[in-house]
Amino acid sequence: MNHACFVPDMEKYINTIPIQTKRVDTIVKESGIGNIHVLVTDTEGHDDKVLSGYNFDNHRPMAVYMEHKHIRFDALRNVVNQMEGYNYKPIWMFEDILFVNNYLFSIPLVKNIFSMMEAMYRV
Repeated sequence: MNHACFVPDMEKYINTIPIQTKRVDTIVKESGIGNIHVLVTDTEGHDDKVLSGYNFDNHRPMAVYMEHKHIRFDALRNVVNQMEGYNYKPIWMFEDILFVNNYLFSIPLVKNIFSMMEAMYRV
């Protein structure tokens, strides 16, 4: 309930409903998607769980974009370590992170674009 400070008595407006969840890998397999080029997560503090359950050995997107605003520091550190282990470079952008597959940095134009992005978001 990270947004409770913005909505007085927020609890009285919340209804709990059961939903079916699926792993991203399952959705990819069932839909017949061949390649994921960009994976975006924004699950209000659960992005670390989404990414830790994703099989990067089977599908290696060029970029992964996630919000880190609501994630505990230890969980965020684990995500960054995981993504660096899969050969992704984190680019920090305020409340978001763009993990870029290091392969892209071997392309000069792409390398220059990401260097400019990093400079823009540096505080």
